[in-house]
Amino acid sequence: MDRISIRRKINLVGHNLYESIIDRDLQCLVGDIMAHNEEYVLNNMDTYGTEVILRQGFTDNQLKWIENLKNKLTTTTGGLLPSNEGI
Repeated sequence: MDRISIRRKINLVGHNLYESIIDRDLQCLVGDIMAHNEEYVLNNMDTYGTEVILRQGFTDNQLKWIENLKNKLTTTTGGLLPSNEGI
């Protein structure tokens, strides 16, 4: 599998989570994780981690961590996340 195929697959399966994040900083962080996962898959094709990433875009631990941060941001701001506009 070549880099572009891996990138497309991770983007396809991780897209819904990425787009569900309102906070721009967290969304950028999730994008960075996706890029890191692309690199991981390229260098570790024969691992269970690669299978998981290609199936859901993220490892199980990454998903738990992202959801936890997303929930904390929503909870601490009463559901209204601060805007990063104007910065």
